[in-house]
Amino acid sequence: MALHKKLVGAMKKERKELFILLGILLAVISATIILVIKLDKLPDMTTATGENVPIHKNASVKETLHKAAELLSRNELVQAENLLTEAIKQYPANAAVWLLSGTVYFRQQKFEAAENAFRHVIRRHPDNAAGYNNLSAALIKLKRYNEARSTIDQALYLAPNNGEILLNAASLYALRQEDNRALKFLQQAMANGISPEKVSQYKELVRLLERPEFMNYYKQKTQQSEK
Repeated sequence: MALHKKLVGAMKKERKELFILLGILLAVISATIILVIKLDKLPDMTTATGENVPIHKNASVKETLHKAAELLSRNELVQAENLLTEAIKQYPANAAVWLLSGTVYFRQQKFEAAENAFRHVIRRHPDNAAGYNNLSAALIKLKRYNEARSTIDQALYLAPNNGEILLNAASLYALRQEDNRALKFLQQAMANGISPEKVSQYKELVRLLERPEFMNYYKQKTQQSEK
């Protein structure tokens, strides 16, 4: 009888810990995925806040990107899209403009437009890892997983230690129900700077916490991030 009580108590304790962990994960309120955008450091400046944000003829590409990035950070997506549409006309060969434009489309759930923007990047800049990664993310949203796999493979080839790309790969393989590969990439992503809080934004990855081979590793990383 005493042994039975001990076993029941231990099971309740483990279940309680699991519920607490999952509760923490579900409580995390984070912004929608901000994809990898590799930009130079931009100067501080005042940005317009009205509906129309014109690009002045003498504005540099960095100033334009800075304005658009600030609009994106404030979730003023229509204004950011309008700004970047004009920027593309002025700077059609600039990869950062196309990347940011694709990200704005992505945030608006205009995934086909995002795909087109990211494809433009990799056509003109075939060594741009961010372009391949972001294209893969758009294809995942369009549920074109086979295409997404080939593009994420190229992104990993170009930047094998990039945490964001590794996280995107983990998400893709989790959606494909290839849990072992997803766990492999997820662990590599966390080893390359991805926080437990960031992982918790991906519900397809949260379910992998049930896997005992990853639970201990995840707990360890969570404790490290809390220190």
